[in-house]
Amino acid sequence: MDATSNCINLCGIILMILRFKESWWLWLINNIIDLIIWIITVINGGDGSVMMLLVSIGYLLINIYGVIKWSIEAKKNKGE
Repeated sequence: MDATSNCINLCGIILMILRFKESWWLWLINNIIDLIIWIITVINGGDGSVMMLLVSIGYLLINIYGVIKWSIEAKKNKGE
């Protein structure tokens, strides 16, 4: 899962550089995978995993905000 997450993240970065909206969706998938990884690690009692779980939740919230913001801006620009 970690390797998949890294590959998706790299694709998301490339799409963001090219200014594609889909980068936000890839990062959303990536953040969900990271969240699953850290939930599993917390359940198994990994050291420092609770803090990383909180960081993953924060990244997920930022990503959801980015998807919403990008969609609103795209609709505004389409109407102009």
